[in-house]
Parts: sequence; C-alpha cells; structure tokens
Amino acid sequence: MPDLLRDELAELQAAFGFRLGRLLQVGQRQAYPLELSRSDRHVAERLAIIGNAAQALHPIAGQGFNLGLRDAASLAEVLADARAAGENDAGLAGTLAVYAEWRDEDRRRIVAFTDGLVRLFATPLGVLRGLRSAGLLAFDVFPPAKGAMARLSVGASGRVPRLARGVPLAPAP
Repeated sequence: MPDLLRDELAELQAAFGFRLGRLLQVGQRQAYPLELSRSDRHVAERLAIIGNAAQALHPIAGQGFNLGLRDAASLAEVLADARAAGENDAGLAGTLAVYAEWRDEDRRRIVAFTDGLVRLFATPLGVLRGLRSAGLLAFDVFPPAKGAMARLSVGASGRVPRLARGVPLAPAP
C-alpha cells in the first residue's frame, strides 16, 4: 500500500476509532458533484421509482431522505388500497398512475425548495448576501414562516401517507 493511502487509513482509523472494527484498506478518493438530477417519469409498466432513484437532491437538511420515505409510504398505501379493493395485476398501471400523480406536487415543491436554497447560498453577489441575511432574520422573528417551512420539509402541506401519520394500512383480504 502506498504511503499516502497508509496515512489516509491511519487518519480514518483515528477519526472513527474501532466502532467499525479495524480498517484494513482504503481506496482512492473520488469526488462526486452535488447537483440536482431527476427522472422525467416515476412510473412505467410494473415499475415505480422512489427516493434517490427518482431524484437526487443536494443533501440539504436531509430532504432527499425525507422525500424517499414519503415516496415509499405513498407507494405502499396505493398498493395496499388497490389490493383491498380487489384489484389485480391488470389494474397495476392505474394504481401506479395514482402514485405518480400523488407524489408529483410534493416532489416538485421539495426539489424547488432545496435547489433554491442551494442557489441562494451559493451566490457570491453582495446584494443577495444581504437579502439572504435579512430573509434568515425574518424567518427567525416570524413564526408563521418557520411553520410553513417546517410543513413543507416534512411533507405535511399536502396529502400525507397513512404510514407517515402512524395509521396502519388496510390488512390484505
């Protein structure tokens, strides 16, 4: 192992301790750009894509993870409801269309919100930095704005899946 990698391995071991056991090797470092990507379609024949397969967001405030959880809960709900209604595989395309339509608004709002925040905080323009600071102060002193942002972040501003509310799905017939 080259000295540089051996040094990185020692630094990782020191940083993580032995919670993960003894680290034996480390590979070359890689960089991946943090950029927005999203699928044009979220369903196809007998297929639904959810979470980071449907969209990759900048990892700001864990919104990609939250969105993925809501995707999974929503998909589980529409599938359980279809099964409880006696639908079979012939109705799957319609069920998946219901899922895609349900998730579209939440997904668009979160993508716009997170991408907007990234762009706002990445701008070097002095005027925008001042406006950004004023906006953060306004959020701090105006509780309804904080509440609106919190509702958006947790997906509570639209239809919330039953599983996200702690309500069980209908039992299978």
